[in-house]
Amino acid sequence: MAKRKEIAPSQNLGPETEMTYEAALAKLEETVSRMESGSMPLEDSLRAFDEGISLIRLLTGRLDAMEKRMMVLLEGDDGVKAVPMNERDL
Repeated sequence: MAKRKEIAPSQNLGPETEMTYEAALAKLEETVSRMESGSMPLEDSLRAFDEGISLIRLLTGRLDAMEKRMMVLLEGDDGVKAVPMNERDL
């Protein structure tokens, strides 16, 4: 069976890297809606897919960074305690 060639998504988001998390999420949702409409030509769909993957990576990176910041805030005298949100007293 032939191996499938993988295409690496573009890492060049340009101004999107300066977007807030909320703006990037809204742009991703809009991109997904356009793709789901089924009215885009193949090349446009591929570009939109590439943009969506880049936005997902951006959003995931920001979530990971926020998680690390939260862990620092939860640090106690005996070190960092990973406490699930639903078990913490808010």
